[in-house]
Amino acid sequence: MIQQKDNQILYKYYPPKKYALKALSEGTICFTDLYSQNDPFEAMGFYRKTSDYESDILFDSQLQELVDQHITEDDRAFLRNQCRIFCATTQCDRPLMWAHYAQSHRGICVGYHRQDIQKYCEILDDVKYRDHPLEKDFTYDNVERFLLLKATDWEYEKEIRGIYTINHNSEDCIVTDTLAAYLSRKSDYDAEYIYYPMPNDRIGVSIRAKRYIVKECKPREVILGVCVSSWTEQRVKKICKEKHISLYRAQQQENTFEILRVPVAL
Repeated sequence: MIQQKDNQILYKYYPPKKYALKALSEGTICFTDLYSQNDPFEAMGFYRKTSDYESDILFDSQLQELVDQHITEDDRAFLRNQCRIFCATTQCDRPLMWAHYAQSHRGICVGYHRQDIQKYCEILDDVKYRDHPLEKDFTYDNVERFLLLKATDWEYEKEIRGIYTINHNSEDCIVTDTLAAYLSRKSDYDAEYIYYPMPNDRIGVSIRAKRYIVKECKPREVILGVCVSSWTEQRVKKICKEKHISLYRAQQQENTFEILRVPVAL
């Protein structure tokens, strides 16, 4: 078993694709939207006003249910439209992670300093795994924390998530004084953008927000998968040498199913 590094290094598994090599070469990470996630149950949770908000009328079960549903839908719209996610883990030796996210051990695992990711995030924290998405009296100080709840089936990932929030006054999106773009959309999202009306009280204003938020983040180390191709290996070696990034190879420990990390000379 690889001795655990401290949590200052967070790992991201990548398949041997051009976008992964491009991100490695350019020193970037990408925060993605909910539509891009592989779990259709993302952002499920129970948001309820705290007791100091409740009044006698809210004890009516039907009215309380309507209020809860309204709050949940508003929150989910915010999470879908304005939140972007970067998924990582503290572990680089997980066979299932290599299988599921690095194309059956053919890809790479890249390590980043936690503080380099933290500076872009509203929240950077451990994902919490639960058997059920809804819990009564379950409250959060930030609605974004619903993005840190996943089913226990995903617990093997030991995921840490960074949450980036779209700023309507930044280059993350285009704000228009007409709903034409929003009303003419074929879907709520396309290959590059998510479309939605301006939240709150700005009626008649629409937003076209980027689905993928790319930020500079220098890779600190790279690990080649057990089954990496010579084509991928040579290109990763070249990038690591040019960028002065430490390079390792994942290797099966003899007579076990465990993975070792072996230094590669550049």
